[in-house]
Amino acid sequence: MMIETIFFLLILLSLNVVGFAYNHTLDKRLSINLPYVLIGFIFLIISGTLFSLLSFDQISNSNVWKISYIFIIFFSIFIISKKFLHKELIKSFFDIKYLIFIIIFGLILLLRMSNSDILNTEKIMEFMILSSSMSSTSIIPEDLWFHNNPVSYYSYGYFVYSAIPSILDMESSMAYNFILPSVLSITFLSTYGLITRIFEIPKNKIYLFLPFIFIYIYFITPFASILEILSHSTLGTDYIYKLIDIEGITKKENFELFWPNDNWWWFSISRIISYNKPDIFFSDYTINEFPSFSFILGDIHPHILVIPFVILGFSMIFDIFYKKEFTLVSTIWLNLVIIFTILINPWYSVILIWYVICSVFFYRKNINFENKNLLYLAVVLIIELSIFIFLINPNNLLDFPYISNVKIISRFHQLFLYWGFSYIPIFLFILVRILRLGFSKDHIKIFILILSFSLVFPLFLPNFYLNFELFINFLINNIFYSFILSSVIFIIKNEKSLMKHIMILLFSSLVVIYGTEFIYIVDKFNNRMNTVFKFYFINYIILNLVSIYLIYNFLKSLNHFKRYIGSLFIVLVIVPSVWWGVSAIRSRSIDNIGYFGINGLSYLNQSEIEVIDFIKNNIPKESIILEGVGKSYTRSNIISAATGRSTVLAWINHQLQWRSESELILDLNNKIENFYLNPSQENQMLKEYNVKYILLSTFEKKRYDLNNDSKFKDFNLIFENKEFKIFSLNE
Repeated sequence: MMIETIFFLLILLSLNVVGFAYNHTLDKRLSINLPYVLIGFIFLIISGTLFSLLSFDQISNSNVWKISYIFIIFFSIFIISKKFLHKELIKSFFDIKYLIFIIIFGLILLLRMSNSDILNTEKIMEFMILSSSMSSTSIIPEDLWFHNNPVSYYSYGYFVYSAIPSILDMESSMAYNFILPSVLSITFLSTYGLITRIFEIPKNKIYLFLPFIFIYIYFITPFASILEILSHSTLGTDYIYKLIDIEGITKKENFELFWPNDNWWWFSISRIISYNKPDIFFSDYTINEFPSFSFILGDIHPHILVIPFVILGFSMIFDIFYKKEFTLVSTIWLNLVIIFTILINPWYSVILIWYVICSVFFYRKNINFENKNLLYLAVVLIIELSIFIFLINPNNLLDFPYISNVKIISRFHQLFLYWGFSYIPIFLFILVRILRLGFSKDHIKIFILILSFSLVFPLFLPNFYLNFELFINFLINNIFYSFILSSVIFIIKNEKSLMKHIMILLFSSLVVIYGTEFIYIVDKFNNRMNTVFKFYFINYIILNLVSIYLIYNFLKSLNHFKRYIGSLFIVLVIVPSVWWGVSAIRSRSIDNIGYFGINGLSYLNQSEIEVIDFIKNNIPKESIILEGVGKSYTRSNIISAATGRSTVLAWINHQLQWRSESELILDLNNKIENFYLNPSQENQMLKEYNVKYILLSTFEKKRYDLNNDSKFKDFNLIFENKEFKIFSLNE
């Protein structure tokens, strides 16, 4: 365990050589102000992607990453040697930010080790994609749960983060638990530049503040954590909790502050925004995850894998417009980051492109629109957005016309319970700044314009639903956001330099958040669940960044005694957030059924281990092994995921979400059931999907209500243990 961790970190940190070589040995006009390890990681991704494409699926991804790593490391060392920069290179490794990088990696790895099991939620599905990606010969791996067809889901992120594990020949069950530490530590490097530029802290003090700022941005919880700590303290009344109406958050009968007894109690806070009533034919069910929730949950969804690139995109856009550096290098690097974002999770490219649009709008008087690099940036962004809609949209996961109107708006108190910790300092700052500037006619005009549009526009939308309760919330929401947005616009017009651009960043995020009250991106669910999920998640990070900056600025303006009192007050306010995080980690640790360690499959029993080893050692990788069709979110079909051998069909609900062949999928499910009920070597389904092996276990017997396996006597039994049998077809 320790050895794997050390080698993993050594490989990551060795990418410092690549970043150093790029920034110090090429023309200074080509250098980019990023941590060298981050530059090296990006070059590793580019190299691995190009090698994979140029190999035309003839080289395994594992070897692709080895070749890419060796190539970029040796090439970097070669050009460094020619410039005689050995001392400077060695010195570059001893940067305190890399120490923080290692600490973050280690802490998140410990978090994963405490709940290491690849189980529950969608972990097994993610493990399947990762496992396939590590053994595949293509950037888009085979879907082990759909007879070796390409994965029809955003899989590029799994390819990217399989790089270091592949270089180390790591088992996928261990690689899974190294991915989240990689994401968070690389995210720190992506955030580093943005933090240092925004906070303008002296270099000798930045490392004292940096860890706390990073923790606040990524680990502060929604305001509802205050509600959770009250409910677990038996405070409040049933009437209040019913009025708040968040499923799972109720007054506890017993004092459970240390520690909550229900291991999944912490899940409720990720489902705050909802409105479900029996008298309406549609409901507003959304997912409002936030970073610390996702990190504790341990899933490695694309919305997690993309974080370093989205934040790096925000950082680069901030720099380009704040410093007016519309250079060819800056635009190339920004477009690289946006391309990676599109490939890993296209939803976030919309947010980045919107931030560019807002920056152009507010800086239009200071921009030379004849600048060819700016024109290049705009054209490429349009192309990339088109790629998102028409090409990087697996199997048309998005449906034409791609956007639709929201049917039910959010209730204000639930918005506050999600956004409260960031909204309070932002609102107070805006209020104080507006009072100082004084209300002007321009401000009032903008407010009335935004409010009027927000009140009238939804009334013309089809199926827009309002009862009295929602009507009151409709008014409150629109008045609040109209005031906030009009005030931010007014402040932007009256601010200069840094604060102006921070307000542009704030405006960009608030418009996206507010926009989810009116429109959503149309996917297979045809509701705003994923729009709220994706757009809330990344803007949660941005609003936390803005709010901690405003808090920091406020405290800096106070004298020593008041600063101490103010800091103490802020610490007390976020105590529920700290409590929620610690309690949730403990609950997840208790819920873990595996060992404390890196191996995510340590919970498997001896029979499962034996059958997995047998399949890996005796059945060709391209072979299809028929398994029973398991239900989504269960531990079913773990054998195919763990062995890298495909089955005909699994997790049918997810296949229906991913693919347009719904009739084929449902029909195939029936055919598999019919086979297990009446197994025959002449079954057409076996021939159609080139099935060579049949798995029969306690799961299949229970799934299809089989009393015994006597009907399989015509097949060749090639493996048997306590729980599993594997049959092969007669040649």
